[in-house]
Amino acid sequence: MANAGAPGARLVDVVRLLPTWPGPVPAVVVLQVGTEDARGGGMPPSEFCGLLQQAVDTARSLWPCAVLVVCTAPPLVPTSVSGYNRAARRWLRRVEPLVIALAASNGVLLAGLGSMPEELLADGVHPSREGARWIAALVAAVIP
Repeated sequence: MANAGAPGARLVDVVRLLPTWPGPVPAVVVLQVGTEDARGGGMPPSEFCGLLQQAVDTARSLWPCAVLVVCTAPPLVPTSVSGYNRAARRWLRRVEPLVIALAASNGVLLAGLGSMPEELLADGVHPSREGARWIAALVAAVIP
């Protein structure tokens, strides 16, 4: 298992970096909607979903035998972390049903992280180590 995530990365970064993946051919590719994309209210939801579609298409073309899992974002709780305000929480609520529909229309697996317990968010935004284990267990549970 390898994590290609990078602190502060947004979906646009993921789309750019997917083709440069240096590791072995993955059996499972997990595309998680990150809270960085919600910062300050995020980009227009339709633009975000276009990027997510591009990420799914790129992963499929690079690794046609891999199982693809799309994850919705974990919850955001009121926090003092800059940029994670009401606008960010509102953006996540608008994007989540679009992400769910995108996963269904592409026939990829879906892991909904919105039910993550708030105490697993280290700063109200980012998952703690326990939160990361919770996400891993949820993703593993959706893979047949």
